[in-house]
Amino acid sequence: MKTTLRVLTAALLLGTAFDAQAQNLVVGTANSGNCYPFICASGDGRTRWQQVYNANQFGSSPVNITGLYFFSNLGQVNAGVNWDNVNFTLSLSTTTAGFPLSTAPGANVGGNQTQIFSGTLPTGFIPTSGVALSFAFAPFTYDPSQGNLLLDVNIGAGNGQYVSYLDADYSCQNVTERYYGDDNSGTSTCGGGLVTGFDVSTATVPEPSTYALMAAGLAGIFAARRRRKQA
Repeated sequence: MKTTLRVLTAALLLGTAFDAQAQNLVVGTANSGNCYPFICASGDGRTRWQQVYNANQFGSSPVNITGLYFFSNLGQVNAGVNWDNVNFTLSLSTTTAGFPLSTAPGANVGGNQTQIFSGTLPTGFIPTSGVALSFAFAPFTYDPSQGNLLLDVNIGAGNGQYVSYLDADYSCQNVTERYYGDDNSGTSTCGGGLVTGFDVSTATVPEPSTYALMAAGLAGIFAARRRRKQA
């Protein structure tokens, strides 16, 4: 009976666990295209790209980010062009930097900077529509109440391609902003940030009915145990 009690109790308690809800969030509205940082930055000799996302795009509660992706829905991509054979390192951090970003990129990086990717991009052709490039990684916990979200991209040497573009937002509505240059100095601009999709999960508090079910189940278990002892 003790074993049964422990098993049933554990099962009921598991029912109250915080439940991750998968969501897809897209920040930015495509109104043009940009070949930076993944297509032409290396050909321009640029080694650093940063993009900041306004915290208000993510709500008010902490989220776990497990993926991000970029699009080519505007059809500005030449399907015959491959990704550059360049090494990229991508990191995320919570930043106090905002709009505009500092032109000293190190000042934009937050204390919780976490690397999410390092390597060359997948081989193959850039699609003319839909998701053109995606990254999946271990959860990065982001709390919008602590600041904006910064994507930091370090770019290796290689040959640039100027005929391919990813969807970008040039509206300058303080939704996203970019920096491009090198590790020491560059240009900060409100236009040209890549439209970015995020895979996020949030924690949900159990509903009151879950607690009621747990209480009723435990009461039934103890009642059955009492009757058995009396018998």
